[in-house]
Amino acid sequence: MGKQNFEFTNETKKILGYTCKKAVTKVNSNTIEIWYTNDLKIQGGPSVLGQNLGFVLEVERNKNSLVTASSIKKIKNSGIGNIIKGTVQSTDQLSYKDLLWKSRFTTLNVFENETINFSDASKSDDQIKRYANGTIILKKVKFPAISQGKIFLQN
Repeated sequence: MGKQNFEFTNETKKILGYTCKKAVTKVNSNTIEIWYTNDLKIQGGPSVLGQNLGFVLEVERNKNSLVTASSIKKIKNSGIGNIIKGTVQSTDQLSYKDLLWKSRFTTLNVFENETINFSDASKSDDQIKRYANGTIILKKVKFPAISQGKIFLQN
């Protein structure tokens, strides 16, 4: 998408008070008209398509699908710099895909550093119940709310 060839026209129109220029491209069999402005001195839009041209305010596909900006709000300081400062970590593609896959699941740690052994010294407490002199341990677990179709069990 980032390497699209655009046909630039001389057409202009006002969208939300900004003068927009028209560029046309083809994606597979779709004709896409991009209306963008350089008045805002930023790049962006509703998709990747046309973002390198300026700020995209309207995208029309095949004359039957239209996405138009309804408002623009300028925010002096979003605070995003403070949020990501120091937390950005680079990784290779395989590790990224692994992290992305793992992000779909919630891991519940039930037992951490619990000793399971045969000993008279193994006693139950308020959280962990021990039976058969510590060779069997039980713990009551409360699961977080899980929406329908979002459960995965692993042994």
